[in-house]
Amino acid sequence: MKTISITVILLATAVMGVLSSTNAQPADGNSGTNLDQIVGIVGNEVILKSEIELQYQSQGAVAFQGYTEEQAKCLIMEDNLFQKLLINQARIDSVEVSDEQVDGELDRRMRFFVDQIGSERELEDYYGKSILEIKSEFQEMIENQLLVQKMRAK
Repeated sequence: MKTISITVILLATAVMGVLSSTNAQPADGNSGTNLDQIVGIVGNEVILKSEIELQYQSQGAVAFQGYTEEQAKCLIMEDNLFQKLLINQARIDSVEVSDEQVDGELDRRMRFFVDQIGSERELEDYYGKSILEIKSEFQEMIENQLLVQKMRAK
């Protein structure tokens, strides 16, 4: 009984240590550079600092006119937390989107990207990947977006 309690305490301490650690270090330990940082967790969904930075850069200063960079990133973080909360609640409520819905949305977006860039070949060159690889990368994001839409409609 006592060894089980000690094992549970040690395991809990190890998990807390991993979760509280924010620096991703290379295996050689020579660099103190952050590779990424967990800035939020909702259920099983993780929000990384790099995601916030990427969204801030992609939306540009025009989208956040009148806000400081810190305020804009805070708004992005708040939106991400809300999205992850809806995704988590969708999973709890067993809300699902069909593969056909995801595939249809993927195809629609690929057509949009191809129209914007000129051709499938140019899109593949731009990303350095095949259309199938691009779709594969976008699949989870689109599924999550569709789940969020369903939860908002609920």
